[in-house]
Amino acid sequence: MNNTITPYYFLAPGNPVIAKYRKVFESFNEPQNHTMVLNACRKMVEAKDVVMVQQIVLALQHYPHLIHKFLFCLEFTFTVVEDGDEYISEQHWKNRPAYYQWFRKCMELPFMLFFIHDEDARFYSLIGDVLASKDVRHVQNGKAGYERFKLSDEQMQLLQDRLFHSCLALLVFCQGSGFNPGIYVQGILASFDAVFTYEDVLSEYAKDVLKGSFRVSTAFE
Repeated sequence: MNNTITPYYFLAPGNPVIAKYRKVFESFNEPQNHTMVLNACRKMVEAKDVVMVQQIVLALQHYPHLIHKFLFCLEFTFTVVEDGDEYISEQHWKNRPAYYQWFRKCMELPFMLFFIHDEDARFYSLIGDVLASKDVRHVQNGKAGYERFKLSDEQMQLLQDRLFHSCLALLVFCQGSGFNPGIYVQGILASFDAVFTYEDVLSEYAKDVLKGSFRVSTAFE
């Protein structure tokens, strides 16, 4: 990956969102901080409100020295009401379709996959819309009390297609930042038993992205 080329900014320099989270990134830059906990209330989940999450990740691109540290750092908690202290248990939200859909909504930014810490949540971000439908088989293995799923061949192909796009998007996100995310892409590919290689992603990046344009939609456009 060539980091000497011009960055591809998803938020233009000077966008007020960048300054909005400056103190958040300054705090995260402290040596003792390695995770960032974000909270969403039940109402936000039901409304698929992911604006804050998306804004933080988009603003991160303008703090390139923190991209490496930020990978897989986002942990999520959920409360019954906004600013409340009654938390929804992990077992509860990992068994509710609304949360699968919420994480899938986050992936309007396909590189979001690489910033989510929880493995189950990463899975939901890729295929949560399918999991929330009635077109997926539920199975009983895995941790007691947690939903487990068996995807069809077609659903597995959809997951792989989305995974490929996520990897490609991360290369674009890191373009010109001075940071090469290659080993992290390879790690994700291994964790999802990808049917393609990192070299396949690099080839697509060189063939299409560097010669054209790449765009994602967000929840706050």
